[in-house]
Amino acid sequence: KQTATGSFYPSALQIGGATQTYNTNWFWQGGSTPSGTPNKRDVVAYNIMNNNGTYTTYAQLVSWG
Repeated sequence: KQTATGSFYPSALQIGGATQTYNTNWFWQGGSTPSGTPNKRDVVAYNIMNNNGTYTTYAQLVSWG
């Protein structure tokens, strides 16, 4: 997703054919969606937990440069 400042961050991902979106089974570190950082390299890391086919995703965005 592109923000007003021109930076990007993921707003959904697919696991096992099912779309995961924020606030459903997807949680950002700090409790809110990051805005991304213009003119920097943003790295997103995911921890994905599978509980009998129900996925919970924990995401973290770190800015470099």
